Amino acid sequence: MLVMKFGGSSLAKPERLQQVGALIRDGHQRNQGKPIGVVVSALGGVTDQLVRLLAACQRGDSATEERRLLRQRHLDMLAALASDWPASLRDQTAAALEQRLQQLNQDLDGVHLLRACPDEVQARVLACGEQLSVLLVESLLRASELRVQR
Repeated sequence: MLVMKFGGSSLAKPERLQQVGALIRDGHQRNQGKPIGVVVSALGGVTDQLVRLLAACQRGDSATEERRLLRQRHLDMLAALASDWPASLRDQTAAALEQRLQQLNQDLDGVHLLRACPDEVQARVLACGEQLSVLLVESLLRASELRVQR
């Protein structure tokens, strides 16, 4: 089985993410249409941003602006990628991103309220960056008419 792994710097900008999509499509062709595994990291810098968000919430800072910037970065990435996608795919991806960001905010609100972060919550918060990237890459591949399974 062919497995392709892309780190955060490969996903840092829309043009880099487009290149990732092209590499995956090429890998799929080279693999003669057989399934391939794709592993993606969070967009470049997002994991560090999530660590900062957790620390701020544990200190009692709600980190509203940092949360807004994280959300906006992912929505901006979607807008840059999806200009020629079907509206239904663009809307579905935006809704999925918003849902995951809402879950993140609920976790961060809990950390802020308790001024503590249980290990399970920390793991969920730190995994959020990869989960958001998966949503973007998955939709990018669907827009290229590749079959995607999670």
